[in-house]
Amino acid sequence: MGTAMSLQEFKGVVKITKGVLVGILCQFTIKHFVGYALAIRDQRKVKHPFGENKNPSEY
Repeated sequence: MGTAMSLQEFKGVVKITKGVLVGILCQFTIKHFVGYALAIRDQRKVKHPFGENKNPSEY
């Protein structure tokens, strides 16, 4: 995406740095915390490929 931007568009991004920083914050922190929380919440027994039922943490 960045390679298709012109110099004028980059100048516009510099003018709205607050929005860009909020987007970066969400992408690299909040998104990962939510994913981790969902993974912890959904820990349940899954069927082992060979027919044994095991907790994912036991693999």
